[in-house]
Amino acid sequence: MEIKWKSAELDKRSLYKHTRASSVSLKDVDDGTIIDPAEIVVYEDTNSKGETNIITSIIDIGGNHFTTNSKYFREEMKTILELMDGEAFQLIVRKSVSKGGRTFITCELA
Repeated sequence: MEIKWKSAELDKRSLYKHTRASSVSLKDVDDGTIIDPAEIVVYEDTNSKGETNIITSIIDIGGNHFTTNSKYFREEMKTILELMDGEAFQLIVRKSVSKGGRTFITCELA
């Protein structure tokens, strides 16, 4: 596992929560769900098949833990983080359907 990016300096317990503790996959939350991030970590992980994935992990201010490997979510979240430049913000989870008929997850600023 390799940490690619984190929203702040996190202690070992927080890093464990982001990378090893159980979480809710964003594919399992409803479109329009609002997340109020407290901590965000992006890391590279290898699954049981030996495939490498980049995971976005969010712990919200209520302590709820969400993860996704969606590159669309990750890229939009990065844009929002750069725009907000350290200010608090909320994310709205968005689910869209591609031209090929596949559902994908992204987000927008609340």
